Amino acid sequence: MLAVLAGVAVPILATINSAYGQAIGNVHWASLTLCVVAFLTILVVTLASGVSAPDMAVFKNVSWWHFLGGCFFAIYIVSITFVAPKIGVGNAIIFVVVAQIFTAVTIDHFGLLGASIQQLDWKRSLGVIFLIIGVALARSTPSSGGDA
Repeated sequence: MLAVLAGVAVPILATINSAYGQAIGNVHWASLTLCVVAFLTILVVTLASGVSAPDMAVFKNVSWWHFLGGCFFAIYIVSITFVAPKIGVGNAIIFVVVAQIFTAVTIDHFGLLGASIQQLDWKRSLGVIFLIIGVALARSTPSSGGDA
């Protein structure tokens, strides 16, 4: 259910942030504001949950690349804020989903970044192809023949 909630949140986030970016006339400041609000939201939820903070020593035991997630979050936020008003939220999300599918199966296949290996066999390949076809059909222009 949490993954479904995340899936629902992404196009809503894209719509709101792209509208906000247009309203203030600056993609970068809109994205920065979103990140500050996200930080504060996570902080409040974390503090309200009563979860104790980890010992600061644990951060010395992680690899430098573990912190790159924040960079990729920033890339997504700025990109979707810039692109969505230009090509539409639906189209922007469709391109994001296609890129996510390719990236995810590559990460899984090779076990990159510590992920468990999920070999790309013919069944998974066929599933990816069907997903891409579905995304392409969703992006296609509706016929004007009155088919509903």
